[in-house]
Formats: sequence, structure tokens, C-alpha cells
Amino acid sequence: MLISSTGSPGKWILPAGTMELGEKPTDAAVRETEEEAGVTGKVLCSLGEVNDTSKKVHTHFYAMEVDDHQLLYMEHQFREREWFPLKSALEELAWRPMSQNILMTYLDRRLEIRRNRLKQMKRERKAQKKMLKAEKKYKEISKKNFGYLKQIAEVHEEKGEISAKAYVNKKFAKNEQNNPMFWDNVVNRVGVCNEDISTKDQCLLNIVESFPSGTKFSKL
Repeated sequence: MLISSTGSPGKWILPAGTMELGEKPTDAAVRETEEEAGVTGKVLCSLGEVNDTSKKVHTHFYAMEVDDHQLLYMEHQFREREWFPLKSALEELAWRPMSQNILMTYLDRRLEIRRNRLKQMKRERKAQKKMLKAEKKYKEISKKNFGYLKQIAEVHEEKGEISAKAYVNKKFAKNEQNNPMFWDNVVNRVGVCNEDISTKDQCLLNIVESFPSGTKFSKL
């Protein structure tokens, strides 16, 4: 993808720009590409750096994967955007040898870049699968914990706080959460939930969600 040059009408260039104070080169590349071309994406890898001592400019080049592109963007009124086949892009950049060389570097490395991207996507899918599995487990634990709280709430409502604490000590005290202060807190909060039947279930659910992820009221 090339953009029209504002300094040389009729010519095409790669998106580029100046880094802002405190900005990383990769972040600057993503920002400038969005501002100048309306294209959003992620940096895949570096294609090299060029130090122009005559202009006192140090330039970083990156290969990016496109996520989306917008019809209207910051510089759309005075800059065109065009997608070129690689061979045509090389021809269009003949007047900019540095950019042309970088594009040739990409051509030499594109198979390697694609392989690395496929490996990265595989890792991302694995991480996503692991996260979904953890979320499923969390929901299962939360569902069972909610059921336990309803049991405690029923005892609390029918027999009072002391009986509820005795029920807890008998049923749960020797399981994972064997801290008496933990269970006293649970019973006290359940008692508050019993005060309003219309919000009782939501109140109990709030208790479940207030504890750290993976907290088990009993061994599953």
C-alpha cells in the first residue's frame, strides 16, 4: 500500500512520519499509517533501519498486517491511498531508492514473515483456547458456589445465624476454604441478602463474584 506524495505530485511513497515525544518506533509506525492512509493494523517485524546523516534522520521500517481501512481519515483530503501489486509498487518507488530497497527486503523475507505470523497465530489460538477453558471452569465453580450460598441462605433464614455458622462448619470447614474468618464473613453477608427477597439472588451472586477467581467454597 502506497500513498501519494504531497511534496512531489504524481509520485507514490510509503507512509512515514516523525515520532512523538516518548513514542516507540512501532507505535509511531502504526499511528502514521492510520493518519496518512487510514489503515489500521499491527506490526509484524522490523525490515531494517536507515540512518541518513545528510538529513540527520534515522528511519525505522516495519512490515504490518492490516486489520482494517477507513474511507475517511486524517489526511484523506490531500493524500491518495492505493494498493499495488508488489512488482508495481517497486516500480513506483524507483525514485525513492531507500524505500525501494526496504520493499525488496520484504520480498526476500516474506515467506519467513508469513511463517512467523502463522506460528504467532497458532500461539494466539492456543492462548485463546486456554482462556476460554479457564472462563468455563470459573463459570462452573461460580455456579456451584452460588448453589452452596443458597443452601447457607436457607439455613440462615429458617434457623438463624448461629445455625448457619454451624452448618458451614460441618459442611465446609474441612474443605479448601477452612479459614473461620472467611466463613463468618460469608454467613454475615448471606444474612444481609436474606433481608430483601426481591434482590436475594443477585445479592448472593455478587458475593460469589466478589471473591478472587477460582475461589472454591467446597472441593469440586
